[in-house]
Amino acid sequence: MDPYRSDYVAALTQFFLAYTQQILYTARGDDSMKDLGRYIKEHRKQRGFTQKQLGLQCGLSDATIQRLEGGLISRPACNNLCKIADALNIRRFHLLRLAGYAAEEDVSSFQNIHGLADLSDEDMNELQLFIDFLLYRKHLQKGGTE
Repeated sequence: MDPYRSDYVAALTQFFLAYTQQILYTARGDDSMKDLGRYIKEHRKQRGFTQKQLGLQCGLSDATIQRLEGGLISRPACNNLCKIADALNIRRFHLLRLAGYAAEEDVSSFQNIHGLADLSDEDMNELQLFIDFLLYRKHLQKGGTE
């Protein structure tokens, strides 16, 4: 393949992605950024962090946290949102969804269960036994036999 052609295709792809992202941000409107900011602020306060403390934990300035909370950043970087989610011990998906990077349909219900990563193998085995019990009970309720 011609190296100039591959550069052209890569540049065209980058342009298309940036253009599509701009359309999504424009269609989403300003309210979603304010919702994101309120969500971050609420969880920051619940954790007892100041904007400066949260910024230090995330490697961001307190001014950036302030602008995010105020809904003034129209396109927050995904990696910054993930750092904030980790620092506040909330699911990354929630911030990415509020910022318009993800939709509810993008994540299976299994991935929406918070805290699985913190469970040990023994805990996961107990959880599986409980799930098996729930499925068995549901089977019986539908008229199944033992």
